Amino acid sequence: MTGSPRVAEKMRTDLAERATEYNQQLKGSRAEQYLLNERGFTHESISYFQLGFVETPMKSDRMHQGRIVIPYHTRTGVVALRSTSVPDLTGSRPEPKYLPWMTGDISRPFNVTSLDTAEEVLICEGELDCITAWMLGFYAVGIAGVAAWKDVYQPLFRYRKVTIVADMDDGSGQGMDFAKKVAGKLGGCSIVPMERGHDLNSFFVERGGEATLKHIKGDSE
Repeated sequence: MTGSPRVAEKMRTDLAERATEYNQQLKGSRAEQYLLNERGFTHESISYFQLGFVETPMKSDRMHQGRIVIPYHTRTGVVALRSTSVPDLTGSRPEPKYLPWMTGDISRPFNVTSLDTAEEVLICEGELDCITAWMLGFYAVGIAGVAAWKDVYQPLFRYRKVTIVADMDDGSGQGMDFAKKVAGKLGGCSIVPMERGHDLNSFFVERGGEATLKHIKGDSE
């Protein structure tokens, strides 16, 4: 977020209004059922992260219609929004799967408020894996893909025990590439690869919370 403090404050206000409005639109929607039934999220997690759904777009938001809204909260308020597509009746995810809210919006870590008190933290690839980790009781931060990591993030994780969750769901090795890249930047990290064919959320949905906890703690201790 750039510009004068007044401009930045207006942007935060606008984003907060959208987060609130779309959180209300999520209730009872097909997107809420998707998050609850197919992603394994709870009403508590949806409320905590203020997830939303663009049923009726506000001004200039039409490109996000029919998509789930993911607010980026910090101590100063909502600083960004991203949207993700909802699978259609065939199970296919419309492309693009993720969209920044505004053209040229910078990437940033998701759920940075978890670092306020965390001595140990999981780094996940993506917001939905991060929310899954939060439901399991971890302090977790999401990075939206390999290309989204920036060296300026390094001080956020200084003096913390860091475990990086490596997605293994794409068959191309990008998840492990992401984990190795971040571990190389931070140093002294543990890497927990998920089972082949899974990211953290899909493993959680298929195996349940207890098995997911065992997998993460067993490989990272």
